[in-house]
Amino acid sequence: MTRLKTERLFLRKLKISDKKRLINQIGNYNVSKNLSNVPFPYTIEDADNWYKCLLQKKMEFNYNIFIKNLLIGGVSLTNQENGSYNLGYWLGQTYWGQGYATESAKALIFFAKTKIKPLTIEAEHNKTNFASENIINKLGFKYFGDREQYIASQQKRVVCKKYFLKFN
Repeated sequence: MTRLKTERLFLRKLKISDKKRLINQIGNYNVSKNLSNVPFPYTIEDADNWYKCLLQKKMEFNYNIFIKNLLIGGVSLTNQENGSYNLGYWLGQTYWGQGYATESAKALIFFAKTKIKPLTIEAEHNKTNFASENIINKLGFKYFGDREQYIASQQKRVVCKKYFLKFN
């Protein structure tokens, strides 16, 4: 199992022992309200289903973010049908505004660039999620346009800004 290390963080796969912390952190509505596939409330059953999904699918670029052994969030690159990858990330609310999402996404993108050539990454955020917009811009993504996306926790479609990043 590949583990990635940044200046302040460790990126690794989830363990069963992380489940309670996962539910606590991602189960906060302020966290889940901008995540497309995370329901609210986030239950033990939702966590169990996520663990099963991690075991069934090849998710080489799906990591969780840790400070020491404390789960604080997640970051992933998910392979899309068109051959590109979609960047996703989340942080527990206590950890917002400290650069952790940018730091972990940079590390994952750097790692993916060594494995996949050429690499195209897409990202999107709720149009009102300015913190996520700042992260995407810091990572060098280019704005592509707006589109509607279903947000599970809000149970509705919202306007999202879409971006891309390419490496040869």
